[in-house]
Amino acid sequence: MHFSKQKFDLHSTVVFLDVDGTLVADKEETLSAEVLAAVTKLSKDNEVYLASNGKAERAEGIAKLHHLKTLPKLHKPLLSKAVKTAKGERSVVVIGDKFLTDGVFALLLGARFLKVDRIIGKDESTYTKGIYALDDLVWGCVPYISLLRPYQWIKNLLVFSPLFFAGALFVPNALSASLAAFAAFCLAASAVYVLNDIFDREQDKEHPKKQERSIASGRVSVSCAYLFVFLLSAALLSILWLLPILAPVLIAYAALNVAYSAWFKHIAILDILCVAVFYIMRVFAGGAATGIAVSNWLIVCVFFLSLFIIVGKRRAEFRLEKRRKVLAQYSKKFLDGLLFVSAALAVAAYGAYTIFGNSSPFIFYTTIFVAAALFRVINRLYTNPAEAEVPEKMLVQDPWILGSFALWGCSLLYIFYVTPAG
Repeated sequence: MHFSKQKFDLHSTVVFLDVDGTLVADKEETLSAEVLAAVTKLSKDNEVYLASNGKAERAEGIAKLHHLKTLPKLHKPLLSKAVKTAKGERSVVVIGDKFLTDGVFALLLGARFLKVDRIIGKDESTYTKGIYALDDLVWGCVPYISLLRPYQWIKNLLVFSPLFFAGALFVPNALSASLAAFAAFCLAASAVYVLNDIFDREQDKEHPKKQERSIASGRVSVSCAYLFVFLLSAALLSILWLLPILAPVLIAYAALNVAYSAWFKHIAILDILCVAVFYIMRVFAGGAATGIAVSNWLIVCVFFLSLFIIVGKRRAEFRLEKRRKVLAQYSKKFLDGLLFVSAALAVAAYGAYTIFGNSSPFIFYTTIFVAAALFRVINRLYTNPAEAEVPEKMLVQDPWILGSFALWGCSLLYIFYVTPAG
């Protein structure tokens, strides 16, 4: 559906509106009466900015001609200070006709992307038609990629932790086994995510953000989703055929996920503990794949850190009017207390490990980076609670959190693999 015929249920939102292909055909400059009326209507309850990949002067000219706002010197999908200033802490939507530019721009902003049908020009080149054909192909794959939730795969890096802390990261056979375990957990976790989306589709339709999920929005049918689960399971079985030692851990992971989805996620405290166990299972998978014994120190540290992340997510969701049912059994005050307790225990557990669980005289100082990252997360939880609903994204989007973990990782890499004392 074209922009002029689209009905947008947006209020008090910052809207970045693409120009070429969305409001006018490529290289044209005059908005039709229908498009102008639609932009005017959208501008009544929202703050609308024109954004274009073309020349800034052209976008400015269209904006001035039709009394609209624009962001000069903006080139999607790159971010700029102007964009951050305009959006502030308000909800943001990007409307455009091309996913590879407008959609990626929305992803980098952490905004919703609303795709509209493009306005086709009179004399489009073969190159332009090819680009749009590629975009349509990618856009067709996006709902299925979204179902996989690849941003969640960051948690699966825990399978490398036994290898890393054992000082065997660069042992070829062990590294390849860990990579296989990582791939297996990505497939298993994604299959579970798809099943959860199938079971929760009616509830997701009532959620302000989850209603955009592929199944809840109707972009992927339930039958296609089940077929997708089958394909993911087949790929997973092929890995287990080559590395059967992973089977017990993954079977336990799948069984606990089923129990969690059916019962445990509705029981306060047990729902949090179950998710924390999922994190620990990734560590055991890494140990099983490589034959490396998993340290008790590692389990304790991962448990409290995962508990902190999960509680932070629950607290962020607590403010929503429509939220998961189990939160009715919690109070905000209790979640605040649990958040600080889990953060303190995570830092204390890691600090104890650096003193009693390792012989290096330098590793203790890496506790500073762990504490800095957790304190920054807590700060973001209270200043931007919406970000904490998806903590995996917040960990990589906040430069201070990402920087703290990068310094922590580089320090440990140097201590374990470069210094003799490691």
